[in-house]
Amino acid sequence: MKKALLIMVVASLLLAGTAFGQGVKGKMMISGYGGYTIGMGDAFDDYEGENYSFSTKAGITFGGMFHYGLTEKIMLGGEAFFQSYKFESEYTGPSIPGFTFEDADESETKLNFGANALYAMSDDEKKSMYLTAGVGFYDFGDTEIGFNGGFMYSQKVSPTVNVFVMPRIHIVMADDMFELIQIVGGVSIPLGAK
Repeated sequence: MKKALLIMVVASLLLAGTAFGQGVKGKMMISGYGGYTIGMGDAFDDYEGENYSFSTKAGITFGGMFHYGLTEKIMLGGEAFFQSYKFESEYTGPSIPGFTFEDADESETKLNFGANALYAMSDDEKKSMYLTAGVGFYDFGDTEIGFNGGFMYSQKVSPTVNVFVMPRIHIVMADDMFELIQIVGGVSIPLGAK
C-alpha cells in the first residue's frame, strides 16, 4: 500500500510540469465521474471452508464533487459517490436430505460522503495537475470513517469543459481495515474567477 502511494506521488510530480498559471484562488469547479474500484484487505479476502466459499468484490463507482479555490494552490470541497459491491457465496458440501442450500450472488450500491482538498501542482490554460486528499464516511454495512489520497490530471477540451482522470487509494477504518483502489474519469466545469 505504501509503495502504491509513493508511485502515485512520483507520477504526479513527473506529470505536473513546471508551469503554474494564475492559481486557483476564487475558482470553483463542479465535477461528475465514473470508474472502477478494486477492493483489498481482509474485507475482500476470499474465504473457502470445507463446505462453503464466500467472496466480496468492489466494482463500478460514480459520483460528483464541488471544489472552491481557497488559496492560489488549494481547493477545498465536498464529494458524494456511489460504490457497488458484489457478494457471492456457494455451498460446496454434500447434499443433506431435507435441507436445501442456496448459493448467493448479490450486488449492493452504497452512498459515501467526503470532504477533500486539491493541491494544484500545475494550472495552466489547457492542463492541470492536482494532488488530492480527503476524509469521509463510507457505508460498508456500517458507516465507517476513511481517508483517501491520489492525484487528478485535468485537460481542457473546450472553454467551459475539462476532462480528467483521478486514481486514488481509500483506506477505510472498519473492524477489518480495508483499501479501495479507485480509478475514475470524468468531466468538470470550471466556474467563477478566470
